[in-house]
Amino acid sequence: MYPSREKLEHWAKITLLGIGMTCLDVAWIGLNGKQYLEAKNISRHFDVNTSLPDACKPLNDSTTEYLCQETDIKWGILTLSCIQLPSIVMSICAAAGLTVGYFKYKDNPEIAYNVTKWHFLRILAFVFVPYPLVVLGHQILHLLRMNAKIEMQSAILLFGEGALEASPQLLLQIYIILSDAEREVTTFQWLAITSAFLIIAKTSIELYASESGYWQDFQEFVKHERTYDDSMMKDKRLMAKLFIMLKISFSFLTSLMFKVGSLAIICTMLKAYSAIYLSVGIIIAFFISYKAIDTEKVTDDERVGVSLFYALCNITIVSKCPMYNRKDNYKPMMGVSIMWLIFHYLAIISLMIWYGALPTSTHLAHWSSTHVSSPSFFYSFCSIVLFIIGPLSIMALWTLRRQVKAMETDARMWDA
Repeated sequence: MYPSREKLEHWAKITLLGIGMTCLDVAWIGLNGKQYLEAKNISRHFDVNTSLPDACKPLNDSTTEYLCQETDIKWGILTLSCIQLPSIVMSICAAAGLTVGYFKYKDNPEIAYNVTKWHFLRILAFVFVPYPLVVLGHQILHLLRMNAKIEMQSAILLFGEGALEASPQLLLQIYIILSDAEREVTTFQWLAITSAFLIIAKTSIELYASESGYWQDFQEFVKHERTYDDSMMKDKRLMAKLFIMLKISFSFLTSLMFKVGSLAIICTMLKAYSAIYLSVGIIIAFFISYKAIDTEKVTDDERVGVSLFYALCNITIVSKCPMYNRKDNYKPMMGVSIMWLIFHYLAIISLMIWYGALPTSTHLAHWSSTHVSSPSFFYSFCSIVLFIIGPLSIMALWTLRRQVKAMETDARMWDA
């Protein structure tokens, strides 16, 4: 007996958009990281009075141009370590949640909150499990089983890959390219950037379209209890699912381009100081989302958890928390998006003033060796990001609500 058309389409979707994309992403990251760790020749320019590295030799008897043999240990380690970042971040958040819950509820007889050392040992073990294997294992399970529970859990696990691995990977690779104007961009760098961009966009769109829930503990999530049954993909054929993802994609793509474009400029110009900038932004995003969440529907603990999601997972793209329906998530999604828009506007306009209006003696020393040293590139890039893509991302998110409501038939996709 031949498999049904529905099964064939399901296998095609999981194989190509799930297993295939994850395997290719890991392959490009691995090859790109290996390339950084290998010695390579790069043409460098030095001033006459500059002390030269030992591995540099004059090029064609020039006194300013040299051929240098370099190994990028730092970039190689950072590139490869991004693969395991989701497991590390999830383990830290889980351990923190268990610890806070234990001290908060241990003396409360009305709440059964049993935490043992085995909980923490399992969390510690998860740190050392390669996250791609977790994703691939679940994708294979999804390949064999077609049901709403596996589909919802798969969307959340894949989003972990997009938000916690592909997002830092994309920012890192763009920063490496922009921060060194003399470095030749390799094929593996472009492949890693393209793969990361597609995975971030695809996983955020898929999470938004997938089923939401109101889980009070991890067991309810695992057993697929207390869900809203509001999946936009439910009972749809493959082409219909792809059409829905394409239809709502504009909000996510513009958000991704604006946030990544802004952070690329800010990180290139501020270098290590950009960590302070991002930390302040994450803290502000936490409080913005905390205020935006409907207090009548959630407990304080749930409010903190959802706010942490919006603070940590909306840095490079707008995304919806799996907890609560799309209507309840709309306010924090919009609030955090507007906050990052204003935050990036202020930062980049300040950098533009610093770059163009203040004396060159005030400029940071590394600016001259970056791609932003070209005024035409700097001002063109900043103008496109700020005045075109930024406003478009907010307008697209505003229209997303109407798009979802227009798709509703018998099922309630917006306010389930």
